[in-house]
Amino acid sequence: MRIDKSYILLNDICLHAFHGVYAEEREKGTEYVVNLRLEVEGIEGALETDNLDETIDYSAVYHRVKEEMDVPSNLVEHVAGRICKRILSDFSQLCSVWIKIVKKNPPGCCDAGVEMTISRK
Repeated sequence: MRIDKSYILLNDICLHAFHGVYAEEREKGTEYVVNLRLEVEGIEGALETDNLDETIDYSAVYHRVKEEMDVPSNLVEHVAGRICKRILSDFSQLCSVWIKIVKKNPPGCCDAGVEMTISRK
């Protein structure tokens, strides 16, 4: 058996964070929704062994997302880039990280966000 592609998904991570260029956003913060799709190599062993050491621990990924979201930034693009770079750096099995971050109800606008894929290659 051969796995052509494998992904680990983290969907609808809801966090309160303090990103934005306006003082109101930096002081009060707002709600964000983060979604990730992690392209993973080398998890064939997990199919056979049922052992967490053979794959990526999604709770460890979640904690890194939360830590990066806790660091205020002006731009959501900057936060997304930091999250992707950190996850790629910390988990050598990853080929790429797709991320979508949506800021809920920013001042003067509808929900807004960014979506990007960052690859190791």
